[in-house]
Order: sequence, then C-alpha cells, then structure tokens
Amino acid sequence: MKRLVFVLLACVVSFSGTYAQVTATSTATINIANLLSITSNVDPTFNIDTEEEFATGETLTLPGALTVTSTADYDVTVATSGPDFTNGTDGIPVGNVTIDATNGGGTAVGAQPLSETPVNILEEASAGLSQDIDLTYVLAGGDHLLNVPDGAYVTTLTFTLSVD
Repeated sequence: MKRLVFVLLACVVSFSGTYAQVTATSTATINIANLLSITSNVDPTFNIDTEEEFATGETLTLPGALTVTSTADYDVTVATSGPDFTNGTDGIPVGNVTIDATNGGGTAVGAQPLSETPVNILEEASAGLSQDIDLTYVLAGGDHLLNVPDGAYVTTLTFTLSVD
C-alpha cells in the first residue's frame, strides 16, 4: 500500500509540471503619414506717414508670423502676386521690401528682396510640430515712395513649405 501511495504521489508530482502550450502571433503596424502645414498668422502693414519714414523706410518685426508643422525636414519660400504693391494702376516695386526669417530651426538665408519668383527664406529646417517662425520685413525709404498717390498698396504673399 505504501508502494501504491508512493507511485501515485510520484505520478502526481511528475505530471503536475507539464502543461499544454499554444501560441499565436499578430503583426503590429504603425502607419505614418507625412504632415505638412504652414499658416500665416499676421498681415504685414507698413504705415509711412513721416518724413523720416519716407527717407529711411520702416522695419516690421513679427514674432510667430508663420506656424509650420512638418514631419520631415523642410524649406520655406515666399513669392508675391506680382511685381508691384498696387493701388489701382499705381505701383511700388515689391523688391523695395526685404524679408528675413528667424527662429525656424533651420538655416536662415538672410534678408531677401520680395519677388514674384519664389525666394528661399528658410532652408533645411528640422521637422517639428507647431514651430513658430519670426519674420522681419524692411521697406526701404527713398524716391520710390515719392510721387505716388496716397492710399493702400497691396500684394499677396504666398508662403510655400516643401520637404527637403
């Protein structure tokens, strides 16, 4: 009888550690879509109404003028809608205004004259979310501001974000 109890006990101990195993696999996936967005947050407006401003021009420093989201490194260009700021048939050449981008995490190109042909204002900027870019506009003073009728002279600025 002792022998039977011992054999049963041995069987229970030896079989109690054996379990059936079944495995399953699945594939985990991360789908990445490149995000690109650029928002212009302010309309630059020069007010030229003093002798000093006619002579020397005016500088506008606009913090956070653009907001960029890009999941890849990027460049930013700007182009005007035409060769002039216009008021009816009168115009002031856009090249009399320069634009400079800073604080964008890339290589600032430096002050560039506005043009209807796109000009780089920021190169090789690092990917990031909701990055603010500061813009500085400088309107040169001088004869191009003389002998033009008073009024608002406008152009449309188109900022383009492109992936490197």
